[in-house]
Amino acid sequence: LSAAAALLSAADKAAALNTHAAQAVDMESAAVAAIAAKHGLPLLVVRVIADDAGDALPRSALAAIDADGHSRPWALAASLAHRPGDIAGLIRLGRRYAAATRSLRAIAALAAAELAYPSAA
Repeated sequence: LSAAAALLSAADKAAALNTHAAQAVDMESAAVAAIAAKHGLPLLVVRVIADDAGDALPRSALAAIDADGHSRPWALAASLAHRPGDIAGLIRLGRRYAAATRSLRAIAALAAAELAYPSAA
């Protein structure tokens, strides 16, 4: 499912599953695919998932990033001062993000040669 905004709660994720049979929600790929198609460019999208359907994203995670994707460490610190219970969720999300990043790097390493020089089959 492609969504314009993050699904923050487990209830939002369950609703996406029930309404759209969504196994995953992506916010960026559809926009990138539309631009690639407009310019006649090939596109391969590979995504990894760091939070599952049962996870609610800690509110402090949203405070940590601005609309352009830049980190905001002081905003994160302020948010955590008001929501210290978010710390455990952020640590869990950070570990999952690190594992997802390792998986994506492994996929990229395996696919890099074929993507750069596709076999003539």
